[in-house]
Amino acid sequence: MDFSILRGASNKEEFEESFMIQLGAEVRRHKRLGHFKRVIDPDDLELINAITSHERHAKTKLETVYYKLSRILFESTDRKVLILVDEYDTPVSSAINQELYIYTERFLRRTFGTLLRKNRFVFGALLVGILKCMRTSFLSGIPSIKIYPLSPAQSLYGDTCLFTEEEVQALFNFVKVK
Repeated sequence: MDFSILRGASNKEEFEESFMIQLGAEVRRHKRLGHFKRVIDPDDLELINAITSHERHAKTKLETVYYKLSRILFESTDRKVLILVDEYDTPVSSAINQELYIYTERFLRRTFGTLLRKNRFVFGALLVGILKCMRTSFLSGIPSIKIYPLSPAQSLYGDTCLFTEEEVQALFNFVKVK
């Protein structure tokens, strides 16, 4: 999932619309991969079809839709789901006012809490972002969070995953010349 699309919302409605666009793209991707071929439950098929057509599913709260999709994927593939979220913190870090910040923080707390807490359909999750995961943030209440920082001072991987200052300068100079 790529939460960068959730950047720039100015109110709850825009946030939810962007969320549905992202969700629809993710479900269409799984559909193309054939992950829903074995789905026969009418309610599950209705949910999948509603999401792919950017409609709100009347029986499902947005905060629980990823949990339901993890169950559907598990049941149709016989494999636990690995959750990958890029820019998990974008909705909170880019909220343009306090009202939207509070809404997105609560929304993500309920979404990730439902998805990751005691979910037998999920193998694990990798959340990538710029804000440090903290137990007091919207990820509070989720057991077994492990933090792997990429900064060279704190990580074994920082010098292999990030560009050094010299490399950034060389790239900048190279692009500047072109």
